Amino acid sequence: MLEKKILIVGGSRGIGLSLAKKALSQNSEVTVIARKKTDYLQNSKIKFIQQDFNDISLARHTLVAVQPNILILCVAQGLYGDVLRFSNEQIFQCIKTSLISTIVWLKEAIDILPENSKIGWISSLTAKMTSHSWSYYASAKAGVDHFIDCAREIAIARGISITICYPGCIATGFHKRAGTETPANAVEPSQIAGDLLQAVGNRLDFWASDMDKDCIEEIYKFNKNHRCKFGDLLK
Repeated sequence: MLEKKILIVGGSRGIGLSLAKKALSQNSEVTVIARKKTDYLQNSKIKFIQQDFNDISLARHTLVAVQPNILILCVAQGLYGDVLRFSNEQIFQCIKTSLISTIVWLKEAIDILPENSKIGWISSLTAKMTSHSWSYYASAKAGVDHFIDCAREIAIARGISITICYPGCIATGFHKRAGTETPANAVEPSQIAGDLLQAVGNRLDFWASDMDKDCIEEIYKFNKNHRCKFGDLLK
């Protein structure tokens, strides 16, 4: 059996850290990339690389050095509020992190990862619906989703699968950093980590948590034209 070498970009906290813990418990070799090494990682068997995700000059070098056969991208920056609330600098940083740098990492991974590799991308249901308070974040997520759909053909030709993941509302501190409160119905990232890893391992094109599946079904009942937006999630 091929050894699982997992690289999680943005794995020092939140969903990324929960995925790293779960993968380690499944005897995978796990490396995480983040700007800071958190307390948990100080005394963990998880390997750590200190790196700024937005320093795209390092993306290719890191992929070559680690040689993962599973890559999971968990990095994004949220901005919560109406479109006029934020400075141009804040908007640029959000789009740079959540769209541009992510696309560069995906492009490099498709070029470098070996045959039979798997990529998981943590998207958001905001990418599939109008959300006035998440305008910039949602637009960036939608852009990455669309890039993946466009890039699938060449990825498949190289033996690489890409799974777009919709994890639902997760209690990670993301909402607070974006400028809002964590919703009361948010679940802990550990509750979805196993299913998400399994979806990536099974090479699904799309995966959604039960929370997002329920929401998708309600949206579809309201507007039948949304089937094209959710693809395999409504099959």
